[in-house]
Amino acid sequence: RLCFELKNLSSFKNTEVNTKKHVENSSVNSVVSSIMEALLSLGFSQSDAAGTINMIRAAQGENFNKLDEENLLRLALRELHK
Repeated sequence: RLCFELKNLSSFKNTEVNTKKHVENSSVNSVVSSIMEALLSLGFSQSDAAGTINMIRAAQGENFNKLDEENLLRLALRELHK
């Protein structure tokens, strides 16, 4: 259900695209924004949600940019459940 609702959330997208790197960063920022919004709506605090996202970013390294909303949410919920 969460994944379905995430697909319907509006996301903040940057319409000014100059390079492939910029597009990739916009996409990652959009995914992170959506997951932050989802975690906040589930009752997690801003600091817990941001800290978890940052921890996942550090653990995943380059692979973080390849995570979609569903997988990032799954990792975040797993980490917050610990």
